[in-house]
Amino acid sequence: MNSVKVKKLFFFVAIEQNDKGALENFSEQILAVYPSAKNYLDVFSSWEKALEYVGIQAQQERIILAIDEYPYMASGNASISSVLQKVIDTKYLGSRIFLILSGSSMSFMENQVLGYKSPLYGRRTAQLKIQPFDYLDSSNFFVDYTLEEKLLAFAIVGGIPQYLKNLAREGDLFNAIYHNFLRKDGHLFEEPTSILKQELREPAMYNSNRFE
Repeated sequence: MNSVKVKKLFFFVAIEQNDKGALENFSEQILAVYPSAKNYLDVFSSWEKALEYVGIQAQQERIILAIDEYPYMASGNASISSVLQKVIDTKYLGSRIFLILSGSSMSFMENQVLGYKSPLYGRRTAQLKIQPFDYLDSSNFFVDYTLEEKLLAFAIVGGIPQYLKNLAREGDLFNAIYHNFLRKDGHLFEEPTSILKQELREPAMYNSNRFE
């Protein structure tokens, strides 16, 4: 973390929204760091212009541009990977920019970012698959749980930090299971369906009781 603090960091977390809203939010973050640009514009006219501007600044200083949940960004603009490829090839080469793309949809990142058919193929310098916590780290979320409850909690949700946080909010494991999994408004009630939609082309087939 110390190495990050001495560099200028743009950390953009994409959400499910339309492309116009995403570009506005991205522009806000850039203009907050470079307020002098506000004298000329309120929002960048395109993703290409916004990304190029960061690249221009990176000619003079070390900049980290981290885009989290990149699949959400791409879902609002199907051509964003092509735009990013062009900017990397024309503006980022030779600059001092450190670009990070991350996402929780493994299939998207493998196919649309790392895959050989992706416009970004061959442009990465490194890749890192973030692994879930092991049992010992996961058990630290449950300070008031018994050893048996800690083991059961890990067996239920594995080492995914967000799932562990949701379970840890309740006083005991069985309340946590009820409020997160069994109630329709629970944080994890729709999670299996959501993951199927993200990772599978035809989730309806897997939800069916039989295959044709």
